[in-house]
Amino acid sequence: MGITAAVVSAFAASAAAVFAAANLILSGRREHTKWAREALIEIVASYIDLSFDSTDVVKRALRDSAPRSWPPASDAAVRADAKESERQMRRLQSRLRLLAGPEVIDAAQRLRLAVRTHHTLLDVEHAVAIDRDIEMRREIWYLRQVFIDRAKEALALPRSWRKAPRTLPSVAALSGQAAPERTVP
Repeated sequence: MGITAAVVSAFAASAAAVFAAANLILSGRREHTKWAREALIEIVASYIDLSFDSTDVVKRALRDSAPRSWPPASDAAVRADAKESERQMRRLQSRLRLLAGPEVIDAAQRLRLAVRTHHTLLDVEHAVAIDRDIEMRREIWYLRQVFIDRAKEALALPRSWRKAPRTLPSVAALSGQAAPERTVP
């Protein structure tokens, strides 16, 4: 009976060691996944905030300026702020490439390029800039929503809608016209 008890005891100790090792490996993977998910959420939130900040810079400059003082000087603070926001978006996009799939990265790229195109309003006539601003911000709003949906898919979060929200940019409310509905592809 002494040998049987020793064998059973050795087997139990070996099984406990194997289970402990498996638990360490699995908990390490869970922690890594948790960290990657939290980092991705932080990057996505910052990217969205920067897209709002960048378009707000141009929107405010248009709203606060007079046609005779437009376009802003090449060394104006509005240009520097717009470039800085876009540069920070590009930096976050590099971090995004490490953590997200191609669909998220492509949506982020389209959003950043639309924001950069919005900055070109700083170089055109005031009346033209105001006319284009409304449509460009609608497009950015749509691309922002596509980016959010792709990020939610990557994070396995529920998407609360299949269509872009009805709360489009404030211009739609100001102009009194309904913005066109677009479905997310």
